[in-house]
Amino acid sequence: MRIRGYEVLLAAHFTRQSQAFVVVVIALLLLPRLAAAQTATRNDPVDREFLNWARQDLHPIARVGPKAQLSDLEPLRRIIGNASVVSFGEGLHGGAEPLEFRNLLFRFLVEKMSFTAIAIESGITEGYGVNQYVLGGPGDLKTVVARGVHPAFNKLPQSAALVQWMREYNADPKHSRKIEFYGFIQPGSDGDSKITLAFEDALHYLDGVDSSAATTLRNRTKAILPMLILDRLLHAPNQYSQLSQPLRDQMTAAIADMISLFKIHEASYTAASSDRAYQLAYRSAVVAGQVDEYLRQVPIGWTPKAGPASLSGTVAVSDRAAAENVQWIKEQQGHDGKILVFAHRDHIATALTTIRIPENNAYGLPPAPMVLLPPMMGTYLQRRYGVQLVTIGNLLAQDTSNCKQKRLPAPSRSLEALLSTLDTPFFLLDLRTAPRGIASWLQHPHELYGIELPDTLNVGKAFDIVFFSRLVTPAVPCS
Repeated sequence: MRIRGYEVLLAAHFTRQSQAFVVVVIALLLLPRLAAAQTATRNDPVDREFLNWARQDLHPIARVGPKAQLSDLEPLRRIIGNASVVSFGEGLHGGAEPLEFRNLLFRFLVEKMSFTAIAIESGITEGYGVNQYVLGGPGDLKTVVARGVHPAFNKLPQSAALVQWMREYNADPKHSRKIEFYGFIQPGSDGDSKITLAFEDALHYLDGVDSSAATTLRNRTKAILPMLILDRLLHAPNQYSQLSQPLRDQMTAAIADMISLFKIHEASYTAASSDRAYQLAYRSAVVAGQVDEYLRQVPIGWTPKAGPASLSGTVAVSDRAAAENVQWIKEQQGHDGKILVFAHRDHIATALTTIRIPENNAYGLPPAPMVLLPPMMGTYLQRRYGVQLVTIGNLLAQDTSNCKQKRLPAPSRSLEALLSTLDTPFFLLDLRTAPRGIASWLQHPHELYGIELPDTLNVGKAFDIVFFSRLVTPAVPCS
């Protein structure tokens, strides 16, 4: 299966590596509320009240790069409290500052608050190899990151820096509790040749513990596996959209039977390998089922000309699966485990999100005033963890991360433009401490600056904390 990256998937799906979506035009329902929010944003007394509160309550961060100080994040100790799951969502992909803050945040959470793992918007099965490396396994950093991190991120220096720091932390004998690295989305992505990785990983495990079952499953699926491809932009032959219903059902049945094998033979499989090996392989089988469920949302005979609306169920399935994988990762950490979850802010938001598709957009999509996305991962995590979950959303006022295309800054009366007048390049702001009037204003829909297809959400409901970066520069410096 080939899943496009976040910014392309807004044409039909989200990043994933997670990243298609149900197109529901709800302008008549939401535009009055949005207009009210925009009117409020232009109301000078509200602006002043908001800025006065933010100026008093923000926690400045001097820098987020290599010379950053963990002490700048000390307020988070109180803000996060006893939460066992912290999620951080960047405002766009490919920017240096959000990634550098992520790395700084994870260091703080590990060293000061005993967090035990990070889960990023990358393939869960691919991530197994990265985790082995950070736990001291063999390999070289460049190869491990290239193979185990989503193609959208594996060439970014901040990704390598995160993995290298984790390996060095674990190598220190003073750190008896080792930290772990996970992806949480279904495997298979643009540029990834291992498009059936989860299924193949589970089969490889069965080769060692139940070879006859592995052979049977291979024989049942060998004619189907080459067609587990979905190209949203090109009408290519021999992909999943051309797979007949009987063959789709045959693949689904094979995966279901594989999962049943893992359930029934847990004791013997574990005895023949190890508990850890069994747990990882069993998860791969489950993730293979998630991939299959995702693909089954694609109508038979679908082509890109049909548009993304007919792929309505895929993003809903994908984000639900991501939430289930995060819960599994948390369970792997034991009763005292704590995890940081990292993705685009729309994925971690605990409120529903809409996007606006402007005219002449880079994706060639027809313009639309409001497109409602299905419930994202964050909404499921909130229901599962409640007060044990703290969400941090990244807001930015100027994007220079694209070396080939200049962008205007955030609109002058936007929330981000207001925050930029505080003359503090980076800061944290706990939205839960806002006075009643400001809290009410924050819970109106606000169109946020970030990717080219602007997202609109109730900021005060979607995020507990804001990490503000006035400027976002390229993760890889322009040549």
